[in-house]
Amino acid sequence: MSSSLPGSCIVHQFQKFADLNEHEISLLMALEKDPREFTADQPMAIEGGKAERFFTLQSGWACATRTLADGQRQVLDIFLPGQILGLREISFDRNLSEFRTLTEV
Repeated sequence: MSSSLPGSCIVHQFQKFADLNEHEISLLMALEKDPREFTADQPMAIEGGKAERFFTLQSGWACATRTLADGQRQVLDIFLPGQILGLREISFDRNLSEFRTLTEV
């Protein structure tokens, strides 16, 4: 597995925009309490599946794709360590895209 970023991806991202107190940091870190590992070329969430979680990428690369009407797959986003996947989908009932690993994550 690739080297991981120290600390919380979510806290790191939010600290770019606001100063966080200890309570806020603790709440955000709780969102990353269930770490998982995925192999390369594995779906993390499927298009049309229930939008029930988002992911923070500690290591590796992933992407978001959407299947077009003609069956082609469109790459919407590439995610690198430290980024959050699924924030766009979390406000919907179903995933708008598939999240797939490009490397081991």
